Amino acid sequence: MSNLYKDFLISELEPIALQKGIALSGDLDFIASGLLDSLALLEVIETLERHFKTELDFSQMAPSDFTSIDSLVNLLQKP
Repeated sequence: MSNLYKDFLISELEPIALQKGIALSGDLDFIASGLLDSLALLEVIETLERHFKTELDFSQMAPSDFTSIDSLVNLLQKP
């Protein structure tokens, strides 16, 4: 399922990365790279939750847990 999550995130983020001239990779920090601002990141997370019919619990997370494709995929795979 991890490839499904990763493919979905890439399809959502690639147009933004191309427009901004940013090379998209699994470990690219969305905020530090300028790919997304905090509001856009929340929109991506909301889109993920809706698409995969899940709800992410942020109460026990550090910001680094959801600022890259790889970290979001890891988060989505947790039971």
